[in-house]
Amino acid sequence: MAEEAAVLDATDEDLSIGGAGLAAAAFELGLVDELRMFRYPVVVGGGTPFLPPVTEDIPLDLIDTRTFGSRVIYERYRRARDDSD
Repeated sequence: MAEEAAVLDATDEDLSIGGAGLAAAAFELGLVDELRMFRYPVVVGGGTPFLPPVTEDIPLDLIDTRTFGSRVIYERYRRARDDSD
């Protein structure tokens, strides 16, 4: 993850991360400021989790949500920070 941290330091632009394993590692290292997801309501009964388990809970604040006519739900979360951050 040193390479990813270097990329983040080198730009002021938003970066996207794809893949459950990479995203979980980025969360653990504190590299993620926002989580944006689209959910489609269907039960699949298995598959790769959206995010694999992390060692500590990561509180998030919901900052935006939209529901589309196709039943897709867009959610945007910001990592919650306490006053010491």
